[in-house]
Amino acid sequence: IMKMIAEELQPSIESSADQADIFYGLFDRRSFELSFCKVGNISSMMHDYASGELRLLQSKAGPMSKSSATQFETQVVALNPRDKLIFCTKGIAESKNLDGQEFGPDRLFKSVLEYASRGVHELRNQIFYQVHKFTNGQEPQADLTAVVAEVKDRVIKLAKK
Repeated sequence: IMKMIAEELQPSIESSADQADIFYGLFDRRSFELSFCKVGNISSMMHDYASGELRLLQSKAGPMSKSSATQFETQVVALNPRDKLIFCTKGIAESKNLDGQEFGPDRLFKSVLEYASRGVHELRNQIFYQVHKFTNGQEPQADLTAVVAEVKDRVIKLAKK
């Protein structure tokens, strides 16, 4: 699927400075595994509810560009009920304060870890609040998108007689 997306996107990328960051994932409800492919600078994390650990979902592939021959690598991560997945566009980490400092991946990681055990809406709102506070409410220079998803409990359906 990522190859098809690349074939469709690359011709419309106009200059060598233009880039695309993509995260594509497929969650298997039977095995509770997330298979994903990631290119570019999307901050992607998994919060393990049981251990409280926050892990980065990393990839070696850089952003898709007009001239890049992107190598797509599928990775798999096992999930459990109440684990969370957090995805943020690079605009969040690249948001700058009045001194020109970036919010950065470390502040993002800390913000997520601080609220990871709370609900998905509270966690998403915390990310935006921390960026807003850091930038003193300045107009963002890039897209600020955060998606937070929580894995629900396993459901056992019984067949009727």
